[in-house]
Amino acid sequence: MIGIYCIRNAVNGKRYIGQSVGIENRRRSHFSSLRNGSHYSKHLQRAFVKYGVEVFEFVVLEECDENMLDVRERVWIGYYQTTDLRYGYNNDSGGNLNKHHSDETRRKISESNSGQTRSVMTRLKISEANKHRTEESRRKQGDSLRGHIPSVETLRKRSESMMGHLVSKETRRKISESKKHLSEESHRRLSEAKMGHFVSDESRRKMSESHKNPSVEIRLKMSEAGKNRPPISEETRRKLSDAGKGRHHTEESIRKMSEVKKLRNQERKAMVEKSELVSN
Repeated sequence: MIGIYCIRNAVNGKRYIGQSVGIENRRRSHFSSLRNGSHYSKHLQRAFVKYGVEVFEFVVLEECDENMLDVRERVWIGYYQTTDLRYGYNNDSGGNLNKHHSDETRRKISESNSGQTRSVMTRLKISEANKHRTEESRRKQGDSLRGHIPSVETLRKRSESMMGHLVSKETRRKISESKKHLSEESHRRLSEAKMGHFVSDESRRKMSESHKNPSVEIRLKMSEAGKNRPPISEETRRKLSDAGKGRHHTEESIRKMSEVKKLRNQERKAMVEKSELVSN
């Protein structure tokens, strides 16, 4: 959809007016930047942190031809006086944003935003603003992202940003609790999302290496974690059994399983001997 849109603050009536040749994508971009605390309109960003996402509504003011976007944007900004801080959040009078950025321009914009470090206070405010979102707001965000497939470059950047990030025990517990209460519909969507996902040979090798010869400490932690798990139901056992029917292990797999079993027995024996020595 091509036209003029408005982001309106329902609390004070202030507006941000914009134009786009793809209004839906522009909406996603705006709210993504606002949630990340990186929106170029500082006035709109401050208002978002102060009031929260629930009070902001996105409205299409009019559809028009692409060659009329500049003119119509200036008209709407003038009509609502959104360059006046008493009435809106626009930084300028508009009409100069109808351009398809070149790769060079995109690179400069990216470089200008890279390396920005938000203060702890700003991060806390953004976090608080997101905590109090309504179910309706979460549903709308989910609907806007449905069917959106991130690029390989985006996935790579996400992966790099998470490297070295340690998740606390409290966060792990919350993630675990949230997964326990997933609906059947959510489970189905997660399953469908993974269909057709192919793991590269390099990823398989890394996963294999990470599981080889774990330390005794890691094995003990895994053992302790397993003790607190609820018993496996008969239905789950049946499904596991059905999944394994007709599956034939290669000689290499059988050899590896045998080695793992021997190693586990040795570790159990060592733990028992250590326990006996401590008790004596």
